[in-house]
Amino acid sequence: MPPDGPRDGLAGPGVIVPAAHCTGTRHDTETALAGELAGALTPFLRTLINRRPVVALCTKSTDEPHWRALLESAGAAKVLTVDLTDLTLTERLLGGRRTVTTAIEHLALQHDVARALGGHQLLASFDPGGDAVVLAPDPLEITSIGGRCSLAVKPPVAHLVEHKTLVDGLWDLMGVDRQPSLVCDVTPTLPSQIAALDQGEGVVVSCQRRGHAPTVGGEHIWWVRRGRLPATFPPLTSRDLRARVMPLLVGQPLRLHGMIVGGNVACFPVMELLSLPRPADGTFQWGGSVPARHLPTTARVHLHQVAARAGRWLAAHGYSGGFAIDGIRTDEGYWPTELTGRLTAAFEGVDSAVRVPVYAANLVARAATHAQPSSGTLIEQTTPLLAELLTALTARVLDATRADIYGAATDATSHGTHQLRWTPTGLTAEPSPATGTQNSAGTIALTRNPRGWLLHCQLHAPAPLLPDLPWGSLAPLVYHLSDQVYGTSFGQLDPPFGLPPTPRGVIGPS
Repeated sequence: MPPDGPRDGLAGPGVIVPAAHCTGTRHDTETALAGELAGALTPFLRTLINRRPVVALCTKSTDEPHWRALLESAGAAKVLTVDLTDLTLTERLLGGRRTVTTAIEHLALQHDVARALGGHQLLASFDPGGDAVVLAPDPLEITSIGGRCSLAVKPPVAHLVEHKTLVDGLWDLMGVDRQPSLVCDVTPTLPSQIAALDQGEGVVVSCQRRGHAPTVGGEHIWWVRRGRLPATFPPLTSRDLRARVMPLLVGQPLRLHGMIVGGNVACFPVMELLSLPRPADGTFQWGGSVPARHLPTTARVHLHQVAARAGRWLAAHGYSGGFAIDGIRTDEGYWPTELTGRLTAAFEGVDSAVRVPVYAANLVARAATHAQPSSGTLIEQTTPLLAELLTALTARVLDATRADIYGAATDATSHGTHQLRWTPTGLTAEPSPATGTQNSAGTIALTRNPRGWLLHCQLHAPAPLLPDLPWGSLAPLVYHLSDQVYGTSFGQLDPPFGLPPTPRGVIGPS
């Protein structure tokens, strides 16, 4: 391997890392790569669908036309797209409005909507014979709807690796260095367990109920300093809670991710995790993952090597599809904290013309693991190409020129879209359309959502007067601005532990 790390091609057997550069304009290259990926997927999808009707569940409304076009090109007899973000459809299927407050409740709501579709006339009219198949992209875990089976469901091993109480053993088996940790019951002895692992900065405690799946969206995780559990922590008399305790690591939270397709490991660009501490209650505000800024080339090479090692280990044990490793990069190295067996929110802000082929590739990767012997030649010939296309495409769309930051709010006094600008005194917002976009830093918008309101901020880089800081140091400005402009109540949020402080200054509407 060259001294500056792997370049285009393989970083070990069957591992493909992001290319250093691509030619052509950004939009043209993305469109061409997405089209090429969709074309390469079509033979697999045609075999899976086998001329049957398809019910495609969509977690973004803009995905609908792209799923329809892809499935029709793959020979689907007909296509019914179901927008799970459509509040009117949700009320129609569930018989009324349902309010949710957490990310796990929101995901459960989407599953309830899908199940309700199974007994609704909408599905019966579309597929009276019950011949359709269901397409449910991540993070959905729908096995069937009204007796119609889903294609390429998430395998049991993908659930197993996500359990926080098991993951440290997996790091050891993979040969990935980790920090000390312990797993214990939530009992009155927990404070003494915390003291044993505190290396001076505090600890992070994540909880999981016995017999339940891990939570999502950064929920049920607390940070503890000086041994004092926050008031929001569950009672120490809880009998059904297991806790995983780790030292609080000071550094940059990063996500390593990729996809395993037929034994080939495609490594995607490193993402920065926006896990912002709430001083008021010891929890975290989850803002999503964004392409990492200010990451040295040597660090990127090392991180891709970690992702490749984990991917090879998963592939050797029969795993296919998307995976992600969350962790903290400190002065001593990268320390993993969590393993995820699916495609993550890294693609939430990506254009649907790109999102849909990537999510379709994830389904094809899972299905290829269980393909019939008759299709073996097609798989062997095509999956290396799929991995190469995924690597090239994600290297283009997940670069550091844009950051999509999200937040769920239960209350607000206004909504809409505003144009953003950096000024010498901070970040300002003005109603869209702006009088001019020459100095635009991006947009911020608040829209209706089953959890109440969804905040979506898109920051551009480079932009005039953009501070030369990681996104995690700038993200608290976005939530503070939302509180001022829209009347949300995100409250005080800090940058991740160890990142430079958020710039001070006047922040608000211009």
